[in-house]
Amino acid sequence: MVHFKSRRTLKTCPEAYCLSSGGATPGKALLGLRVVGAAAVLPVPGRDRDTVLVHPGRAPGFGAALARSLLKNVLISLLFPLCFVLFVFRHNRTGYDLACRVIVVEENLYPPRRHAP
Repeated sequence: MVHFKSRRTLKTCPEAYCLSSGGATPGKALLGLRVVGAAAVLPVPGRDRDTVLVHPGRAPGFGAALARSLLKNVLISLLFPLCFVLFVFRHNRTGYDLACRVIVVEENLYPPRRHAP
């Protein structure tokens, strides 16, 4: 069990580097997901309940990404059978995302274009 936990914490730095440089690890990028800073998460009136406005909405700094990666890896190692309870917050945010003020968002690959009248 100790060997498993040490391996999970060893991948913290590469994960933090990927998150801070582009907002996504290779797996998140393949799935169209990004981690962005979220000092404020506001629902958009008149849209689906999962559509939110995120501020500042850019890739987290290395410190926030490192803290998120470390908290995530440690909590999942300690609470593996119960890790589903981490998703009890609004907008499917986890406790470590709230603590580090980030949110995982779905990348809109084809945003609607606004045409001038």
